[in-house]
Amino acid sequence: KSNVQVPTIMTEELANLKRKVTTNKVNATKIIYSGVEYDSRREAEMAEALDKSGIKYVHQVEVELQPAFKLESTGESIRPIRIVVDFLVAGEWFVDIKGIEMQPFPIKWKMLKHKFRDTKKYQTLTSKKAIIEFIEKVKLTGWKDTLSL
Repeated sequence: KSNVQVPTIMTEELANLKRKVTTNKVNATKIIYSGVEYDSRREAEMAEALDKSGIKYVHQVEVELQPAFKLESTGESIRPIRIVVDFLVAGEWFVDIKGIEMQPFPIKWKMLKHKFRDTKKYQTLTSKKAIIEFIEKVKLTGWKDTLSL
C-alpha cells in the first residue's frame, strides 16, 4: 500500500464523475428525474409522461414469482425468483421499458403473467412514441386511481 494521501476534493470529484457515467448491463445511462434515479433515459421519459398525464404509478415494483424453498432430499436451499418491473401504472398495468430484451426477462415476464393472469394488464415499451401511445390507451380505458397490486 502507498502512504500517499489523495486530497478529499479530488476523491469526491472522481466519485461524482463515476456516478454521472454509471451504466447498466446494456450500457443505458442512469438518469435523475424529479429526484429519482431511473435506469435509462426512456424510463425517465415514461415517468415524466405519467406525471404530466396525472396517472398514478409506482416505480420499480418487485414481485416474487416463486418463493424460496428447501429440497428435503438434499437440504439444498433454493432462492426465490423475483422480477423488478419498471412501473405499476394505475394499479392495473405492469409496464417494462426495454431497449434490449435480455435473458431471463422473457421467462420472468411469462411467470408474472401467470401469477396475475387476468387481474392485470402487461405492456413492454421500447420508444418514446410507444410511451405516448400507451398513455393515450390508458386514458381511453378509464384508468383506476389506485396503486395496489
